[in-house]
Amino acid sequence: MKPKSAKYLARAQAFCEAVDLAVAIRSAPPWEDKRDVEHYLWCKERALPPYKDPVIANPRGLAELENIFFTPWNEGIGEDVECFWQLVAERGLPFERKDIVRDALNRGRINNEMEYQTITDSIVIQQHGKDLGGRGREIGQNARSVREASEQAPFPLKTLEDCHFTPARRREARAWQQETNSYSISGRK
Repeated sequence: MKPKSAKYLARAQAFCEAVDLAVAIRSAPPWEDKRDVEHYLWCKERALPPYKDPVIANPRGLAELENIFFTPWNEGIGEDVECFWQLVAERGLPFERKDIVRDALNRGRINNEMEYQTITDSIVIQQHGKDLGGRGREIGQNARSVREASEQAPFPLKTLEDCHFTPARRREARAWQQETNSYSISGRK
């Protein structure tokens, strides 16, 4: 295996520090959760040598691991989530909390399936108290337009290159596109 760049190793080390913070938070009451801890450790062992899965031991794979790991911390609410982000900031780690819903609203569109899933989840969370600045109706309309496109195609993206599917999901998408004569969201074939 080719040696990793210093940039990759620095980012992976920072990621592992963030994972360690999450493990510390989820290993002790009142937020103890063994399944979360196992999941975090699964992510960590794929980022640094010896690599459990050398296929994803590259910058793009690390970005996917970060996405997998940080999604619940970005979407979550509660004292534990705030504590996690405070510790990340105190340690000077190169990660910051992202508000995917607000980013999509500011852009005026939903870019991919992951954002769609996050936004529809956020609508449910909003119904249980998370404040979205009174823009729930706008989110719902945007999500409905993506859902309508999804009803026609299980992959509501312009091209496969626009997304970061796993290799198995990418093969499934390509097979589906070949079956349906390369559907695209713009309606062109």
